[in-house]
Amino acid sequence: MRQIFILGSCIAALLVSGCFGEEEEQAKGPAVDFVMVANKAAVDYKIRITTRSSKEYPLPFKAVERIEFPATQSKVVQVKAISLDRDWNDCITSVKVGQTMNVVQVGETVECRPE
Repeated sequence: MRQIFILGSCIAALLVSGCFGEEEEQAKGPAVDFVMVANKAAVDYKIRITTRSSKEYPLPFKAVERIEFPATQSKVVQVKAISLDRDWNDCITSVKVGQTMNVVQVGETVECRPE
């Protein structure tokens, strides 16, 4: 009888210690920064951010996209909007991390404007 009591108390102690033990640390991924890009022009664009990555992101007409990229030490990045239509020009501007860049049609040309 005594052995059953000791065995039961050991099992209960293990269960309780598992419930109130240290919390598991969550694995953190690599740090990411982002910029918001809004297309207010009449053409679809692809966006390229000048970082270590040369990835291009599609930006359809009248769309607003959040573009994430690996964090850099600099808090300013260059964002280039490349027109998918040869009749329209490309534009490039410097944007702070977390800021919004607007691709705006001005007459016959397109401009990149940070907010």
